[in-house]
Amino acid sequence: MTGRALLKLLLTGGDYARIHAVSRRPVPLDHPRLANRILPLEQMQARLTGIRVNDAFCCLGAPQARAGTLAELRPVDLELTLAFARTARGLGASRLVVLSAAGADRNAKSDFLRVKGELEAALKELRYPALDILAPGSVPADSHADSHADSQWAASAAADDASASEVAMATVDDARRRSGRSGLCMGGSP
Repeated sequence: MTGRALLKLLLTGGDYARIHAVSRRPVPLDHPRLANRILPLEQMQARLTGIRVNDAFCCLGAPQARAGTLAELRPVDLELTLAFARTARGLGASRLVVLSAAGADRNAKSDFLRVKGELEAALKELRYPALDILAPGSVPADSHADSHADSQWAASAAADDASASEVAMATVDDARRRSGRSGLCMGGSP
């Protein structure tokens, strides 16, 4: 839900000349600046070639992540998110904006917060010139948002709740710097 809200904001704004949305299924939006790259997310690095991007946005998270097991969280919240970050860096991205969670810590007792903490540490090792890690509390669906399981973003309730639209707006505001840029966006769950 946050990824979908973010994509809509990126498309309605004029900050990016082209938005490449990476997804497993077609994005239900039609826009002249949108290039929907439909592919198995595990194949991102091999299949996303020939494009250049300036900024990358990642809202990826396992469905019902807060209640998930370590085996369910790690492949999505850590491994796929890192694969996206590496791919975006290889495509020229100098800024990465990623959603984590309030209270993320590699030493947390909660599997969810521990995986998010591991993700944050690994992202810092990629040495992006600009790395923005947003750590909202829980992100409930907007009242008008689609509530399908594959569009859920669950996060820690350690901070104030923010709607998916509010988190998406913060994500765009955080990266809004210049127009005419190209962005790579991935959101939702695999």
